[in-house]
Amino acid sequence: VRLVRSESGLLRRKLEGIDGSAEQNDTSLAVVVPVASPAVRPLVEALSRAHISGGVRVVLIPSTERYDAFAAAELALAACGTVNVELAAAAVPQVALYASNKLTAWFIRSVLQPKLEYAVLPNILAGRRLVPELLFEECAPRTVADAALRLLACTKVAQAQTRELQPVLQSLRARNTEGEVVQSAVAAAQLLRQFLPPLEKAGLYKAPCNIS
Repeated sequence: VRLVRSESGLLRRKLEGIDGSAEQNDTSLAVVVPVASPAVRPLVEALSRAHISGGVRVVLIPSTERYDAFAAAELALAACGTVNVELAAAAVPQVALYASNKLTAWFIRSVLQPKLEYAVLPNILAGRRLVPELLFEECAPRTVADAALRLLACTKVAQAQTRELQPVLQSLRARNTEGEVVQSAVAAAQLLRQFLPPLEKAGLYKAPCNIS
């Protein structure tokens, strides 16, 4: 429950920041929040009612309906994770967020950041920052609001992000040994045919059936 409250509180603060900016810019916003578990929905609803003013309409949906939300979205605020790839595939402009306590932030900066320049997979694969990343202290309401409203206000910037992510998505598609795009199962079968016979010959593997 503590983790859920923390994450919900983070969401609330970010929406408050956007809400305030929206009022100043006379912008009408609706925010759709996929809720991972029905058990936490009442908590998220309570936080929304208590902390989000009339400038932002918040709609909660089951996480299983998130792809419908992606199809209708003009922008996504997303925690760093696999959802960044899902949003890129759905051509939704996004801002990646990650907030943590000071100890976790110190650990990530000390151990991971020296090895990884970027936090989200699309940026790692691209080798450059296509998706804005607001991490740790940068993941503050005003900073998030500014990044979000910039994408909402500037269609060219938003479209450039989704367009430049398309080659990155192509690099994730399975290819055979000739470089042709194939279904993942076909690519896996080709790899098995290549590597399993030597293992069988060495007595390290016994195939349960023939791989055709």
